[in-house]
Amino acid sequence: MDISPEVGRIQSPIAQAQPWVPQVRCDSPLGSDAGINSSAPDLLEVIRHITKNENAQWRSSAQRALLVETLDMRSDVLAILPTNGGKSMAYIVPSVVEGGYTAAVIPLKSLMADTERKLRDMGVEFEKYRKGQPIGGEAKLILVSIESARTPEWRKAISELDNRVPHTRVLRIVIDEAHFAFTASDFRDALRNLKEMRTHSMQFVLLSATIPPRSENHV
Repeated sequence: MDISPEVGRIQSPIAQAQPWVPQVRCDSPLGSDAGINSSAPDLLEVIRHITKNENAQWRSSAQRALLVETLDMRSDVLAILPTNGGKSMAYIVPSVVEGGYTAAVIPLKSLMADTERKLRDMGVEFEKYRKGQPIGGEAKLILVSIESARTPEWRKAISELDNRVPHTRVLRIVIDEAHFAFTASDFRDALRNLKEMRTHSMQFVLLSATIPPRSENHV
């Protein structure tokens, strides 16, 4: 596989079936198309449709690489992009273009409220998981708080969803603001056992604006 300047590969303990995790960084503005496959132009059209902005462009080559790697689903992904770098498209776009489900783990109540507002403004259908309740399955994007995502009830809910909806399953879990794993003890405890969130062969995508280099090996 060709690799762009913003995409490297690191070994990760969270990927059992896939031992290599693409690491997407935003170190420079949008540059060459090296390492980006032909689906990228179509993805930009999807973003323009979602944002209702026909002039929307990629925020960076790293954002573009993030979408390609996520939808490719060959491995887990760790993406380090700046604030307002378009990281949320990693769970919004798949929910629009794929038949399976994407679950987005949101660590903060304020961020959850902002995410819900943004999705409503975009007209993107989503479901917010409520602890102890089954997942309806009508929307392809499922929002879940970090508190709920670490419970047996959540794992049971997504397993039941996989079994209930024919030919459809939860394809990935996207963890937003993953750097809280290194700054907040409760979130750290939740991420320490990431394997428990993976109820079957699914992709993990970790999004962050800043993960200290010394901490990347822990991810």
